Amino acid sequence: MFPRHYTVYCMAFEGHGPTTDRVRGFCVRQVVIRLLAVVALAGGTPLAVTAQGPAWRVEVEEARALERAAQEAGRRGDNEEYLRNIERAVALRPHHPYLIYQLADARFLTSDTVGALDALSEIAEMGIAIRPQDEPDFAPLADDPRFKRIVGRLEDNGTPSDRSSVAFTLPEADFLPEGVAADPETGAFFVSSVRRKIIARVVDGRVASLLEVDPVLSPMGMIFDRERRILWVAASAVAEGLGTDSVSFGTAALLAFDPHTGERRGRWDAPEDGGRHWFGDVTMGPDGTIYVSDSLGPAVFRLTDAGVLEPLPSSEDLLSPQGVAATADGSALYVADYSTGITRLDLRDGGLRVLDYPADRTLLGIDGIYLIGHDRLIAVQNGVTPTRILEIRLTPDGDSIADVATLDSHRAMEDPTLGVVAADAFWYVANSQWSKFAPDRAGAEKASDPTILRLALGGGADPVDARPGVGDARHGG
Repeated sequence: MFPRHYTVYCMAFEGHGPTTDRVRGFCVRQVVIRLLAVVALAGGTPLAVTAQGPAWRVEVEEARALERAAQEAGRRGDNEEYLRNIERAVALRPHHPYLIYQLADARFLTSDTVGALDALSEIAEMGIAIRPQDEPDFAPLADDPRFKRIVGRLEDNGTPSDRSSVAFTLPEADFLPEGVAADPETGAFFVSSVRRKIIARVVDGRVASLLEVDPVLSPMGMIFDRERRILWVAASAVAEGLGTDSVSFGTAALLAFDPHTGERRGRWDAPEDGGRHWFGDVTMGPDGTIYVSDSLGPAVFRLTDAGVLEPLPSSEDLLSPQGVAATADGSALYVADYSTGITRLDLRDGGLRVLDYPADRTLLGIDGIYLIGHDRLIAVQNGVTPTRILEIRLTPDGDSIADVATLDSHRAMEDPTLGVVAADAFWYVANSQWSKFAPDRAGAEKASDPTILRLALGGGADPVDARPGVGDARHGG
């Protein structure tokens, strides 16, 4: 069983949201480098299975319990029990590559070679890059022709496609970039620095000015309001922010700035409800309403006309809300839930549902999302290997997902985070490098200069050479 044979220290917290917590995959033998930061199933805090909450919450919690039971059975050498439990976990979470990998292992250990290879092939179809050839349990398959073909597909999945181009870099490694916003009138871009608690205004690829955000809060996601000439900023107190005291951790606020003078135009703090908050991303509805996601709440807040942040009904049922995008008619929000996929929150009746999508794809581990038109989402998926930019095609009614394609997996990506759609392209942070700024690792490894990549979107047309799953049947098997 994979966790028995490899010492894997993956500090990940499924359902706890923030980038600093969720993507800390540190895998000693590189079997899976952040295969899914949603791999908290492998080592997260035990959760009791309850009958409360929506179906997906119950399923996630039950799958976690089953996965723990499977691992315990594997440690005892009870491979049949290992298989029974992991089969049930996969049935509950069929899009979860890490669970499917364990299923492959359990099947092989119970003499089901064909079933094991089927499971590994399924992971390859998802576009995931792992190295089962390094797993001792699979050593007897080393000369198996089908196993070799699958290994080839998995290796191909890890080959960068490099369709994006470098838009600009910031000449300061000690930055920890997170969000990007754009002023379409001036052509200026804004890049938030979690580390230094500033926002860089970039013109023609060079830093034109720096906006000081807050002594405590670090800027995360941003959106530029062209009508009101306001830069809206989701901000949170995090350990990676220079000088932030641990007493402040868990505090957050929505901020508004004049992007040119740096003058603060408003501040709306997360509610003092005894809980921790992490405002990670912000979006704007067609009527100008501002929405901000709270990964720790969990919740999505709306800024009311009265200047109050109010939680949207049902948003507390999310597990780990990240990116948010409003529909063109303002009737709903799409919310990326790191643990479950893409959800749709109806702003009229408060209904919340996880969107169905093709079985051979995975939408776990998505950070930022951006809606183009009424049926096209661009998403940053940083919870899988390889990290990648996705195009998600919605059905005409917007209630489910018709297809998922990988647009790019760039060699410059090192924990990509958020971006902005501007000038027929997607501009995004390629290398936030959160792990290099963690308090226990700060300074241990030099960070590279922040890089913003530009991915052409073709003015709404289909991107050239989009690969559906990256791993789709190029080697057979």
